[in-house]
Amino acid sequence: MDNRESRMITRRDPNGHFAVGVSGNPGGRPKGLASIIRDRTFDGQELVEFYTSVFRGEKIDGVKPSLKHRMEAGSWLSDRGFGKPAQQSVHEEAELGYDPHDLYRSYTPEQLQRMLDKLAEPGPLTIDGEARPADTPKT
Repeated sequence: MDNRESRMITRRDPNGHFAVGVSGNPGGRPKGLASIIRDRTFDGQELVEFYTSVFRGEKIDGVKPSLKHRMEAGSWLSDRGFGKPAQQSVHEEAELGYDPHDLYRSYTPEQLQRMLDKLAEPGPLTIDGEARPADTPKT
């Protein structure tokens, strides 16, 4: 076992988890990197000016940015200026293989109302008079 393997083993507890106070990413982003970037770019002003010029299609070192680069610059500016948009998840029925609403379409409105009334009752939920296993008190 080389020295690196030895160091990796000592960073883990017997269950394989990182020991308390030990970083899982010791070579990660250096502390103070953000402040160095702010200092060297006049608090990010140079970065914004650069991306703005790309977004506007201005020549940089004699080269005009492509539409793709302009779009990326626009995204960069809007993400930082207005925040990134919330990620949305699209549900596809094909993933499940069935429409989950079909389960409830087979019940009459009266049956659905009885189910809702049962859910509103205090105490453990029962199925045909017997408590569900999850509601059964543990002894």
